[in-house]
Amino acid sequence: MHYMDVHEPYNPPREYTTLYINEMVKMVKIYQFNGPWRWKEPPDKKSIYYTIALYDAQINYWDDCFKRFISQLENEGFLKNTLLIIIADHGEEFYEHGGFGHGYTLYEEQLHIPLYMFFEGVIQPNQIWDDMVQTVDIFPTVCYFAKIDCSDLKLFGQNIFDKNRKKDLFVYSETYRGIVPRSIRTDRYKVIFRALVQEREVFTLKKILQGAIDGRKYIEFYDLKTDSKEKINIYTPSNTTARQLLEKMYEILYEGQKTGTYKQVELDQKTIRELKALGYIK
Repeated sequence: MHYMDVHEPYNPPREYTTLYINEMVKMVKIYQFNGPWRWKEPPDKKSIYYTIALYDAQINYWDDCFKRFISQLENEGFLKNTLLIIIADHGEEFYEHGGFGHGYTLYEEQLHIPLYMFFEGVIQPNQIWDDMVQTVDIFPTVCYFAKIDCSDLKLFGQNIFDKNRKKDLFVYSETYRGIVPRSIRTDRYKVIFRALVQEREVFTLKKILQGAIDGRKYIEFYDLKTDSKEKINIYTPSNTTARQLLEKMYEILYEGQKTGTYKQVELDQKTIRELKALGYIK
């Protein structure tokens, strides 16, 4: 099920909005994901606060609706022998890095999402993972619980419940809105590489690693332990940790372009309508 309640346009029921603000604020601009990503002039604090309040109200509204849905499943016995996974596909920015919405950047407010798994009698309650997991880990985890052998598939993800799974992870992310930001991180450090499509990002990254291009134009590097809000870019071409992450990113990008197979398909009208509703095509 793909819920759209916690998504723009931010329009929760009034009774939920008033949980987060004392009165309905008038004459403020509600910042929605309708582009461009950056605003020439900073929005006023009241407008940012009100926009966040609407988003929080939508989360509260979704929580209550989802609670009723789960109660119904439980009452009718559908939670028996059922793996339930709750996940978001992205977060939202509220001017932490100069914009609103999602799809343009790869900062933690958009990448750090909730993941819950419930399987009565199988998954022990109150388990919490402190190490990193990725959305690509969900598929092999589902196969594990369904007793499906996927070992022959070339999967980037791992079964989250595998006691032998790698802990020294590199987590890779990407998005696309005319620019192509890519990021890769460990549990502490993170690099973001941003290049225009026409610059051929793999070629540009290779030139940076060779020292032929000054990477400071394209790269951000953060220590998430001391700078969790990603405000201080500490990248220098001589930083060995940043270079290791960039080399891993190049490996992923280059191998993906070298081995990937592509085919052109014609979308059906239902898929087109869904993509338009999500804002991914016009």
